[in-house]
Amino acid sequence: MIKIRNLHKSFGDLEVLKGIDLEIKKGEIVTIVGPSGSGKSTVLRCMNLLEVPTTGQIIFEGTDLVKASPKKMRELRGGKIGMIFQDPMTSLNPTMKIGKQLKHLYVSHYGTQENWKEKIESLLEDVGLDKNRNFLDKYPYELSGGEQQRIVIMGALIGEPSFLIADEVTTALD
Repeated sequence: MIKIRNLHKSFGDLEVLKGIDLEIKKGEIVTIVGPSGSGKSTVLRCMNLLEVPTTGQIIFEGTDLVKASPKKMRELRGGKIGMIFQDPMTSLNPTMKIGKQLKHLYVSHYGTQENWKEKIESLLEDVGLDKNRNFLDKYPYELSGGEQQRIVIMGALIGEPSFLIADEVTTALD
């Protein structure tokens, strides 16, 4: 499903990733383990091209993501490739209600508002949130850290990705 070949990433003179090779097949669950600051999140951010590698290849379903056009990346990111970040507060807009944010994600994936609420209510149940608690009418700051993280997980799942990247997905879960 995804192949990483000779991945390098530098921030200025500091090389943080050196020759990373990784292959993940369809249906596999892979965990990257290491101490804080070892580059785990940087690898994941490179896989979604939020960090552009200094050198190397990231092949997803035959497409080299490093060389992919911005248009191609918009098609893949959030659609075929979903990402759950470790800090929900940086993933949610604090000035916008949860329902509006999720509706925007739904429309960006499906091109229509039709059935958006049914999809969102189904995802609420999938992530263990009670749809009767009116989460869609709340702002992120009105939710606990665990509830915020579950909303971020919902956002990553809206586009029904075939490849899901989770960076410390259990952060803040209660």
